[in-house]
Amino acid sequence: MNSNIEDYLKNSENNVDTTSCTNDKGEKRSDYLAWDEYFMAVTFLEIRRSENTDITDAAIILNRRQIIVSMESSSASKEESNGESYINHAEYKALRKIQEGTVMYCTSFPCVKCAEVIVSSGIEELIYYQDNVNSDDAREVLKQGGVSYRQFVNNRKIIEIDFSQYDDDCS
Repeated sequence: MNSNIEDYLKNSENNVDTTSCTNDKGEKRSDYLAWDEYFMAVTFLEIRRSENTDITDAAIILNRRQIIVSMESSSASKEESNGESYINHAEYKALRKIQEGTVMYCTSFPCVKCAEVIVSSGIEELIYYQDNVNSDDAREVLKQGGVSYRQFVNNRKIIEIDFSQYDDDCS
């Protein structure tokens, strides 16, 4: 590690213990993100990577060590034979990239087709942000396939990243 960084961490004015989420007084950061909040925020950031403003769904997949192994947003494609557009679902695209994962975060509850692929891929848990109107059949597929699912509990309305707060630290 760079010695300047080591010195900074040792002599930080904030007295932050870099091995925990608390300072020397045992206080947690007030803006600390829970894992679910963090991973759902990353899922929504994946939507922002799409240039298509109609894209509203994304999915990420984590392994057992909470490492992101796949992330995708939905995309529109044209069928060459008839020129019709169709949607490549984010869940399906993310699942094609993995061998076996454990947790999947989705911006919306998957359709039946995606639920079938989720079950066959070895996903153990699904965490979704919003419900789809017709998700009863997909719920049954997940239940029969042994995949637990739950709706994300949103404890904060805004997760903000102000990069300017780090500018002085890097000069």
